[in-house]
Amino acid sequence: MLNNKLQRYLPNLHSLLIESPRLWRTELNAGITTAALLIPQSMAYAMLAGLPPQVGLYAALTPILAYVLLGSTRTLSVGPVAMDSLLTMATLNGVVATMSAPYIEAAGLLAFIVGLSLILMSILKVGRLVKFLSPAMISGFTSAAALIIALSQLNHILGIPLDRSIGAYHIVIEAINKAHLIHPLTFIVGLGSLLIFKGLPKLNSKYPGGLLGIVTMIILTSTFSFSERGVEIVGEIPQGLPSFTMINLDSLLALLTGGHGAQLLGGALSIALLAFMEAISVGMTVSKQQGYQVKPGQELMALGASNITGALFGAYPIAGGFSRTAVNDRAGARTPLASLITFSVVAVVAWRLTPILYYLPQATLSAMIIGAVYGLIDFKEPHRLLSTDRLQALIWFATFVMTLTAGLQSGILSGVILSGGAHLYQLASGDAEALTSAQNEETQEGKP
Repeated sequence: MLNNKLQRYLPNLHSLLIESPRLWRTELNAGITTAALLIPQSMAYAMLAGLPPQVGLYAALTPILAYVLLGSTRTLSVGPVAMDSLLTMATLNGVVATMSAPYIEAAGLLAFIVGLSLILMSILKVGRLVKFLSPAMISGFTSAAALIIALSQLNHILGIPLDRSIGAYHIVIEAINKAHLIHPLTFIVGLGSLLIFKGLPKLNSKYPGGLLGIVTMIILTSTFSFSERGVEIVGEIPQGLPSFTMINLDSLLALLTGGHGAQLLGGALSIALLAFMEAISVGMTVSKQQGYQVKPGQELMALGASNITGALFGAYPIAGGFSRTAVNDRAGARTPLASLITFSVVAVVAWRLTPILYYLPQATLSAMIIGAVYGLIDFKEPHRLLSTDRLQALIWFATFVMTLTAGLQSGILSGVILSGGAHLYQLASGDAEALTSAQNEETQEGKP
């Protein structure tokens, strides 16, 4: 009886207790493999959000524990992700100065608001509405966001100062205008890192391209003094695990009433919706392959608890990562034990091993971001939709263009509205067709 209740209400915990003991060897391998990707990614995505690298490590720790306890996707890798990081930057842009102590506090408060939003969505059973979100809308938004993220890293790859704008057009124009300022050695480091990240796995899928690329660039940078030649490095990362801190309600109230309340709440809702879409899409993919069901309502609750837990330990908004979950799955993970092993490895690195990352070039972290999001850009989908479903093709292009030109929050909002409108249109068209068919049948029956 207890076993059945555990399986129903806490499926991940049930899988951890019942299934993981016999699979510990593969879970150990998957956990270590995912940690090797999560550690540099978390630091890179923290930089993308305008935060110090150690905040990314904090965001890769305690949220895992909350998700393992409450989630329904056994192998989802929660932590910092690219799109949520960029949305964090967009939400806090102009509120406080990046990299400052108030900015770090504001990012934690944003994670708290995101967590509350996700839990409220769970209570209101918003998870049931996921079936109304058009796959074309998700694909169009993801492709545009991935392109924005890649372009936002040009400043570190090229070694030139660029404004942290979310408008892709402005980034490209500014990069062209400042092309004469490109730092050659920084560009070589960034390009070389990207070639290692993407090239080694193609030569042999067993090669950990991310880990080998980072180790290679740390060795080269320290040996040949790249930092003295103008290559920016991560530098000193504080050692130690994050400490528990209660949410400062006065600071939270000041943020919400200080003229940026609408911006913060809108950003939090956008991040919450995106976090849910990311988790549910990748979660359904891996669960279908492994033969179990994901519960949308429970995912909302688990992601909400993960964000709130992270906020209490110095983190910023987190979600389920596409690339890391895929790596976790391919490495053999079948239970949440792999996530607990990942947590342990990240904790050891944050606690004692951050000095080895001192000479890590920022261009290498940016190359990792570009390599991670490149696979999310999908131009085959609109081409296919043009020949199969023009309405969905229109949704794809509209969401893509709106996200690319007006920003992530506007892109999400417009995509959701278009997706809902298309669903209502199809329902109305179906009802009209059914009514016409019934009338024709009545006419036929009335003929002699």
